[in-house]
Parts: sequence; structure tokens; C-alpha cells
Amino acid sequence: MNTASPQIQNLIRETCQHYDWASTDFPSYFQNGLNSVFPIVWFGELCSNEPKVITFGSNPSDKEFLSKGSTPCSPLRFPKIPTTVITVYNNPYIPNLTDDYNSYFHNNPYNKWFDPIQSLPKAYFGVGKDNCIHLDALPFATSVKFTNLKNILSTIPSLHYNCFDDVLYWGRDFSRRLMAEIVLNDNIMGISVVGKTCTKAFLSTFNHFISNYKTGIYNYGNSSSCIWKCELHISGRTIEVIGTNIYLPYPLGFRMSYLPHLVAAIKKL
Repeated sequence: MNTASPQIQNLIRETCQHYDWASTDFPSYFQNGLNSVFPIVWFGELCSNEPKVITFGSNPSDKEFLSKGSTPCSPLRFPKIPTTVITVYNNPYIPNLTDDYNSYFHNNPYNKWFDPIQSLPKAYFGVGKDNCIHLDALPFATSVKFTNLKNILSTIPSLHYNCFDDVLYWGRDFSRRLMAEIVLNDNIMGISVVGKTCTKAFLSTFNHFISNYKTGIYNYGNSSSCIWKCELHISGRTIEVIGTNIYLPYPLGFRMSYLPHLVAAIKKL
């Protein structure tokens, strides 16, 4: 994909504008300096010509920006944006932000989270780490977990949102449009989703674009969990989607040595 295309640049600009609105209207969800950072539209090299797999999550972690709750991470998540820049939706720094999205996995990535997340699509689709793109149902890092984003009212009279559900609704619509743009212009082999929260976010975002949805139970150790796969129809293509409710970064009894068996079980669905 040409990430300098007007379509991608406009999507980034739109996200930055909505991030500014959301962090102003709902400051309790953007504490510890998160209101002064930038949204994460995607992570990974969209500009490469290699076949790719998309990993899909709920929303970015504040750990992308903060260490131990409030100390800014080093190096900075967006090194090509001058630290004096507060917002980019109406200035010339969109290309800088684009470069930082593309180079994420070469700039202090959150490997404690991404390494296990990427292990499933790497094993299932046979792609390398550099061929993974990450998207979220809401491209905003928040100071509370996604599951705790309650539908509170705006703290100020607002022309943008009445309540936080409006933000989540916009996020789902935005992620569908972004997914459509990426699938239209890139060689996307498949999509991978891990964890119950991310599964719910994906299915609610793309429910009208999904068919052939199959589920099963995967047993491991003394535990069991749901596994699933389906087909996503978007931008004139049909993309295979695989998922598990096992939250691989903190798997509670799942061992990475089980991964081949997990992949085999999903393939049998």
C-alpha cells in the first residue's frame, strides 16, 4: 500500500481529530498525559509488498506510552513528531506519523504483548513478524481497560459526542473503513484475534460482513477455551479469520508448546 495516498492520510487526520475531541470530552479516560499523545491507526509496514496478516485488538494499551502508570516511555512512541506538536490533524506532520506507524516493530515495540499475539498467525498462516499489521476496534489508548469504558456522558456541552458509546460507535465504523482500505490495497492473507474481549470487539465491529462462522472447544492442560474461525467479506475479497478466547499474552495455563495443537484444532473447524 502507498501510505502516502490521500485516503490513508485522510483516515489518519480524521482519527487525530476524533482523538482530540474524545480526550477533551472524556478526560477521565485519558489521564496521565494520554490526552497529549496521538492515536494509533495501525502498527506495521503497510508500505511493504509482502503478503500480510492482520492482528485485531480492542484498543491500544497505555503501556505504549507510559511506564509504571505515568512515566513516559523511552524512546518515544512517535520519534518523528517534534515533542512540541500537540495535534497533527491540521498540520504537515501526517507523513511523519505515517512513518512511525510503519516502523513500529523497529522502534521499541511492546514485545511482551505482540510476541505472543503474533505467535498464532505466524504458526497458522506461516508469516514472519515483519508481515503482521495490527489494528484495533478503537484506535485510542485509554487510561482504563477497554472492558471498563462505561457509557459516561460528556463532561462538557459537546458538538461531537453525547456519551462514550458515540466514541465506540465511531471507532467501529472507522476500523471497518480502515480494514476495507487495507484489504483493497494490500495482499492480506488472513486475520487473527486472541482473547475474549478482542473476539467480542471484532465480531461486533464486523458482524454484517461475516459468514461461515464456526466455533469449537480447545482443551489444554486442565483448562478449555473457545476457538473459532469465519470468513470476512470486505472490499470484494473473502478473508479467513481465526480466533481463540485464550488471551495469549497472559494465557492462564496455556503453554506455547501447545501452539501447534491449537493451530491444528482451529484448522479442523
